[in-house]
Amino acid sequence: MKKWFVLLFVALLGGGGYYVWSGLEKGAEVAGDYEVESLTPEGVRQGLRSSDLKTRLDAVAQLEKLDPPARQAALLEALEAPVAPARLTAVTELAKGFASEADVVARLLSVAKEDPDDDVREAAFSALEKSGDPRVLTLACEVLTATETGLSLKLQAASTLDRLTGRQTAADLEGKLEEAEMAADEIGMSWDEWIGAHRDGLVWDPENGRFVPKE
Repeated sequence: MKKWFVLLFVALLGGGGYYVWSGLEKGAEVAGDYEVESLTPEGVRQGLRSSDLKTRLDAVAQLEKLDPPARQAALLEALEAPVAPARLTAVTELAKGFASEADVVARLLSVAKEDPDDDVREAAFSALEKSGDPRVLTLACEVLTATETGLSLKLQAASTLDRLTGRQTAADLEGKLEEAEMAADEIGMSWDEWIGAHRDGLVWDPENGRFVPKE
């Protein structure tokens, strides 16, 4: 199996930034002498839920061993996997061939609303854009107005609403997020310089609960 083939599948399995990076790192480790392990249909189903990268690669590469109904069922089952990369893989594969199926739409709506991993939730929103289901609009609006939702997911929800309605509302939010990230980077570099210059001259003051200069 060629290395580029492995890396391509790793990117699919990774989806978001962290998973792409970690997937490529792990993919590089197994790419040298990579051989796809032949799996039974049941092995494919189990492999989609695996926490092991190579096992998931093998399962995705052999999804066609399952007929469409069995494939859909296996991917829906993988949405309950304990590891986020496996759930992300399931969302990605469901979007390819089952995005408008009623059972799939219902599950993706739940994932987009409740999955504990933001990358998985963002992928679910992206998949739902192909469904034509108006509930996507309501859910995206709920995400935008939820106080506990992270800004990256809010941006995904706004972008989904824009793409599904033709409006243009997310660009301003995206610009503000980029400005905030740049500001955070600048603060981080400033603190890095300050700590490098002052750390050895600081002692803990338990009475005030902070570090203070040595006397």
